[in-house]
Amino acid sequence: LDAFLNDEEGLILGRSLGSGPWLAPRHVPAKSPPTVYIRREGLLEITLPTAIDCTDLVRERKDSPPMLRLAVMFGKECITTDFVSPTRSRGGKLVYQFGGKFCFPTPAEIPASSSIEGTIQIALQEKGIKGKKRDDEGILESPLLCPLRCALRILMCPIKYVLCLPCTLVGCVLCTTVDATLATANVTAAAAGAGTNIACSRQFPMASIISNKKCTAKTKHNLMHVVESAAFRSRRHASVEVNFSWTPPKELVKPALRQMSPIALLPKKATYTIAIKHHKKKHVEYDIADGCELLANEGMDNVLKFIKSRYEDDPIGPRTRSALDAPPVSRVIAIFGVNKPTEIGAVYRRRCLLVKDDHKVEKMHTLDPSARLVSNKGGLTLKGGVLLETEKGAGKSGDGTVPFASMDHCRSWDNHGCKVTVVELQGADHREILADSNFHQTVLKHVVVSVEEKINRLHV
Repeated sequence: LDAFLNDEEGLILGRSLGSGPWLAPRHVPAKSPPTVYIRREGLLEITLPTAIDCTDLVRERKDSPPMLRLAVMFGKECITTDFVSPTRSRGGKLVYQFGGKFCFPTPAEIPASSSIEGTIQIALQEKGIKGKKRDDEGILESPLLCPLRCALRILMCPIKYVLCLPCTLVGCVLCTTVDATLATANVTAAAAGAGTNIACSRQFPMASIISNKKCTAKTKHNLMHVVESAAFRSRRHASVEVNFSWTPPKELVKPALRQMSPIALLPKKATYTIAIKHHKKKHVEYDIADGCELLANEGMDNVLKFIKSRYEDDPIGPRTRSALDAPPVSRVIAIFGVNKPTEIGAVYRRRCLLVKDDHKVEKMHTLDPSARLVSNKGGLTLKGGVLLETEKGAGKSGDGTVPFASMDHCRSWDNHGCKVTVVELQGADHREILADSNFHQTVLKHVVVSVEEKINRLHV
């Protein structure tokens, strides 16, 4: 194209048809369907500012101090750290340091104190399964029971081994088999990353420490030692300091970021909307997200700043002339397939995750399989959080990869200094269209001039 375009026009053409403006246009056309829907949720962040002194919990262990991990439960969700080894402080105490930030999605409003959905519990876990643990020291038991138990055992031993010798032998064999099975299961469970609670806090509601007016809190909790018998708790415990921070949905996106780098902003009066609901919970709502909101929710503020410094502040203005505008050519011929099931969007919700490093990009959202369409009209389907367009509706669908609205957008270039011709191939696939004979014939029809037509032009 060097013979037709100067350097500036060539740069504008390359950038306008490149991937950058397509992935991050300033505005979304009014006729295009929104592509991102996010469940309206808050964000609960939990951190531990100090290490946990576990000397009292493991002081009765005959073997070396175990590797422990921290588990934080919020409602039915649980996040665990990696197993870590203890370190000894100057005073000889065994302390465990658990870093990272526990991130939980919450309902849009703080759950009521009576709701199980908003309860929090903290636990320390060691490797293996509970059946193999033998750590009964410190059980809260009456001192009078010990002499009585010893006397009863002495009295029953002769009777047990003389009158019930066969049962005793069978019992010994069974106990040995069970112990061996538990030992094998314990090793397997430890290798698979399973853990057993050795200390845990009481369950407490989120509403008892966080409110709409007070979104941060710093509390201290006792982790009580848990023994094998579920009926008893030992006197041993560990204390843990916890910082809580809750962000409501409306404060997750900073307005300054949207103004600094406008990306895929939605039109004020959209002509295409899709109603989505939760298949069980009626109070759950979904919001349409623009590009700024999507990146901000993913914690990618640096990307917005990069677009500002490299695109918005560029004097040539690569984003002021994007794929939304007509390219600097006089004629465009668009040939594409239609009416194939095509992904046009997705419905997301926040993930439960442990952020170990603030400078590392983490996947903050995941598909929401609980989302459903309010109406199946229009040829749309929603399954597993993925929104598809099909030819069953009154409109058309894409080529299996690119949505129809994106391909058909080139029609808006017509009569803006550019003549546009659109050819739709029924059922042609995005990649396989290159091997479609109809595509080849269409290309030849528009770019090849027959001998007769060339002779006629010469005569004219």
